[in-house]
Parts: sequence; structure tokens; C-alpha cells
Amino acid sequence: MPLFENPLENPLSRSGERLEAQVVARGRAAEPVGDVQLEEDAERALDVLTDHARDVALGPAVGYNSERLEIEMLFTVEASSVEDLHRQVGHVLSILEKHAGVTYHDSTTSRVDTNEREAVLA
Repeated sequence: MPLFENPLENPLSRSGERLEAQVVARGRAAEPVGDVQLEEDAERALDVLTDHARDVALGPAVGYNSERLEIEMLFTVEASSVEDLHRQVGHVLSILEKHAGVTYHDSTTSRVDTNEREAVLA
């Protein structure tokens, strides 16, 4: 099963603005696996994101890298505050853990002010 590796970075934002976070979570197999297993893990993660987290994880995409033995999950989360952003990302990660059998270790975020569509550095 994939494992994740770092806590979320502290997001920067001005109070009261709508936040949009593009989340990238990478899952690494605990043991060496082949392309077939990585593909199955990626498909399972995408199914979980679309079936169980569809209201929170917007526009999910999942792929895998057989050289690094990783799956990569990308999705967007919208929130009205930094606290809500963290809560929603944590909720998606807990759904992945419960339904796809992944264990949280790592994710990164970048934020865009949805009113101005300018990147906010993480």
C-alpha cells in the first residue's frame, strides 16, 4: 500500500478570502511492486476520490511512476478559511486511508485566490 511522507505546509492567505488548494499527494509502495499493482493502486485511489470524496476532492486525477514506485493523486479543495482548508484536506486523506488502504505521509498544496486567480505561495 502507498505511504505518504510530510505534513502540509502552512498556507498563506488573507482572512475572509475564498481559498482554492491544488493538492498533490504521492503514495509510495512499502515494498517493491510491479506496474500492474501500481496501476491497480492508482485506479483504486481514483475510484475512492470520485466515489467517496466527490463533494470535497474536486477534479481528481491519479497516475503512477513505475521508476519511483509511486502513485500521484491530484485534486482541488475549496475553502473559506485556512482552518477549513486543512480540515477538508485531512478529510480527503482520511477517506483515502479508510477506503483505499493508504496511510498518510506526504502532501503539498498551492493556493489560488479564486477572486483574483493569482497564486499564493505555500
